[in-house]
Amino acid sequence: MEILHTMMGILHTMLGILCTMMEILHTVMEILCTTMEILHTMLGILYTTMEILHTMLGILHTVMEILCTTMEILRTIMEILHTVMGIKLLPNGLVCIFTCPIIE
Repeated sequence: MEILHTMMGILHTMLGILCTMMEILHTVMEILCTTMEILHTMLGILYTTMEILHTMLGILHTVMEILCTTMEILRTIMEILHTVMGIKLLPNGLVCIFTCPIIE
């Protein structure tokens, strides 16, 4: 009877150790889960930031396209004026009419 009692005590101790190990493993898994949640949130923030930057670059690209188109229109107008009326826009930004020497 004493041996049975000792064996039951050993089994109880082993089950207690196993239970403690399972609790430790559970805590570690919860820490990992929380870490993954934090990383997921950080990646979401990073993704949103990249989307905002992408949108801003798209807007900037559109503005630059508008500016380029405007400059092309102005260049075409100046070429028409030069062809029709002899008005020439010089590289220094001045407008020359008829008698100006061509400085290019």
